[in-house]
Amino acid sequence: MASVLRLFRPPSSRRSSRPLHAILSLSVDRRRICFSDFAAPRTDVTLRSVKTSYVYIMASRSRTLYTGVTNNLERRVAEHKRHLVPGFTGRYRIERLVYFETWGHIRDAIQREKQIKGWRRSKKNALIESRNPAWTDLSEGWYGEAGSSAKNRPQNDACGDCGSSR
Repeated sequence: MASVLRLFRPPSSRRSSRPLHAILSLSVDRRRICFSDFAAPRTDVTLRSVKTSYVYIMASRSRTLYTGVTNNLERRVAEHKRHLVPGFTGRYRIERLVYFETWGHIRDAIQREKQIKGWRRSKKNALIESRNPAWTDLSEGWYGEAGSSAKNRPQNDACGDCGSSR
């Protein structure tokens, strides 16, 4: 991981005697995440947390597929399971989480979602079967169901673990 510290003077109408601000840029998995301090002049750099986004695929018992993106996978899966949002997933009873990926930036997650949605059915099936050959519900046990376990819950991982070449 490469990191670079750059100093810059905030834009203003006249030269200022204010101290320089710092920007810390980190290169993470070919995506650039910048942490910057744009507040009042300070000597330290404030690092903002990176939000995690998820691309997920849900399926019905008859294996009808739905691909989506969210920033809170547990909440979104619960909405699908309880049919809280009317539409495709409620109409076709899509209630099983069969695949998900973790991304560090929402734009990357949306791009990946669009890529997966553009694939043929056979390629989506191969993607799911690469990680979940039995098509089991990965969210089983998240909501206090029988055999409850937190081992399958998504981890807050900001590095975009997609497991495939882009």
